[in-house]
Amino acid sequence: MNQIHRTGCKNRGESEETSGHPLTREKMDSEQLKRMESHKLFRLFYPESVALIGVSINTTYGAASFMQALKGFHYPEFGNLYPVNPRYAGKELHGFRCYDSIDSLPEIPDYVLCGLPAKNTPELIDRSIDAGVKFITIFTSGFDETGSSEGKTLHEELVSILNSDKNIDKDGNKRLRVIGPNCLGIYNPSWGLAYFYNQSKQKNGRISIISQSGGQALYLVNFFSNRGHPVRMCVSIGNTIDLDVLDILDFYRVDPFTKAIACYLEGFRSKEGRLMINLIEEISREKPVVIWKTGRMEDSLTAISSHTGALAGDAVIFEAAMNQAGAILTHSMESLFDTTSSLLLSHLPAPVHLKKTVTAPVKVYNKAYNRNGRAQVHDHIEVEGRAGPPQLRIGIVVSGGGFSVDMIDTFSSMGLKKAELSPETVKKMGEVLPGINTFIVNPVDIGDQGYHPDVFKKILELCAADENVNFIVTGREVERFAPFGIWLNIDDIAMKYVKAIEEVYLKYQKPVFVVVPHIDIDEKTHAERLKFLKMLRKINVPSFSTVERAAVAASSFKIHMRNRARMDSSGTRTK
Repeated sequence: MNQIHRTGCKNRGESEETSGHPLTREKMDSEQLKRMESHKLFRLFYPESVALIGVSINTTYGAASFMQALKGFHYPEFGNLYPVNPRYAGKELHGFRCYDSIDSLPEIPDYVLCGLPAKNTPELIDRSIDAGVKFITIFTSGFDETGSSEGKTLHEELVSILNSDKNIDKDGNKRLRVIGPNCLGIYNPSWGLAYFYNQSKQKNGRISIISQSGGQALYLVNFFSNRGHPVRMCVSIGNTIDLDVLDILDFYRVDPFTKAIACYLEGFRSKEGRLMINLIEEISREKPVVIWKTGRMEDSLTAISSHTGALAGDAVIFEAAMNQAGAILTHSMESLFDTTSSLLLSHLPAPVHLKKTVTAPVKVYNKAYNRNGRAQVHDHIEVEGRAGPPQLRIGIVVSGGGFSVDMIDTFSSMGLKKAELSPETVKKMGEVLPGINTFIVNPVDIGDQGYHPDVFKKILELCAADENVNFIVTGREVERFAPFGIWLNIDDIAMKYVKAIEEVYLKYQKPVFVVVPHIDIDEKTHAERLKFLKMLRKINVPSFSTVERAAVAASSFKIHMRNRARMDSSGTRTK
């Protein structure tokens, strides 16, 4: 297939360019597309034919519910769809001819979704290998995650079939690859693949997700999409009897449209550790890899084992390994979203380096990092200039002393430092702000004067212009918009704040975070707040309901700056 042309469907031969498919809405290096198309998992995400095994007339569960999802997402425009159930063979089922078995299909399907009982699954896998099927998702549960002897026996039987000689090609690779068991498989709305018909159909996503839980996969797709960040792809991988986290990460690595990767992980197989560190280190030099790992508490370990059969492992060791690799760790769905979306939206700040003279045995970052991401070590040298890794130096502009203290306290607790404003910046701010109800240091308390859009913009711009600042945090309380709009005789004051933020952000190319507290929860205020948040999202500025959520997201920029410094120092990009 060349440049992702559609084949095997009613628009056979129609290209991306003529179909208006989202993959060609931006210019993309043809070499990047070739890399993706030549990847071993390409047909898993872009199948030209799909067979659903075990489809019944009940569309609320199992293979039939996936059938409804694929129809709802217009998969038949991309490839052929085949329901399989001997009970309905030769009849029309959900608008498509139903077949007796996988052997009776008019073509070899690229992708099969198995909704059979666990006891019947090994036979399907065996017959699929004989038929030449490339990929199967096993939706069915009832294997080793149950802890039962029967489940373990079925698991071992599947492993034996997949590792048998007939499933190994001349190059030593498996002919048939399996996702699951106990999972939902692939969500790729740009190619008509989905879990349920009522999921987000937006096709311009730039965040791709991996989830070891089917339920969390559903929640994450909805959570991200409903907050203005449609999901590019999502894979629910379940028990990982064959394809695992590493395989999916590697595909996201070469996908030019995936700009950030979010993962929900419960544990790993013992074989994955070192390989995962190496792969994440490679990916994170160009794309952020953000991980929400559960199983940190002892009481959750049993639940994880019974859920997907994964080994949760030692949380301390896991965190140390992922920090070494350059992954960004989070501990909730909210922080996973905040961190991933912020890194996607914002410019990476230019690093601020500490300037001082040092004479000692010291690690000096004269340039950045060596090829291995380690500091160059020199003995007893004296150097003036950069004496530390890239730093975030935050400028805070808010209305209210308590608000500013909360911000600096919370950001400091995350290891984030405030910038020291230059005397010139302080002098210029003093010419704008009165000496009453304001405080002209960092954090800058602009008081009630700061609710005048012109004043707000001037102080925000002075903060952004300071060379010691490379990251700006501000706050706006929607509850105060209406009264200040009346007092200042300004219509749509919210839009003026957004315009001020946008102009500063575009001019200085420094990340701007906006904290928008949810104080009043009446219907009218809630509607105004949503309107304001959507305006911020439209200009690619992240917003947060609490100071803590903003601080957690901001801390991820330190890690991503370090990862990019590794790439810049090596002079290479991910291939």
